[in-house]
Amino acid sequence: MRITGLEQFQNKLRELSDRLESVSDTHSVPISELLSPSFLAGCTLFSTAQEMFEKSGFKLESQADFEAIPRRRLG
Repeated sequence: MRITGLEQFQNKLRELSDRLESVSDTHSVPISELLSPSFLAGCTLFSTAQEMFEKSGFKLESQADFEAIPRRRLG
């Protein structure tokens, strides 16, 4: 697409800015959707997220508990 003229350029910038704002909102996705049975079957030895959490050895009753899990870098 070719843009000619300052007004058309400003309109395109405004449109891009509006699009960016609409996708930059924080969205929540339930962990059960992220860790679906099909995903777990392909990536782990667990059949459910609950089973994986129970076997992890970490207390996972809140967001704070989840954030307190030590992070390990792979590679």
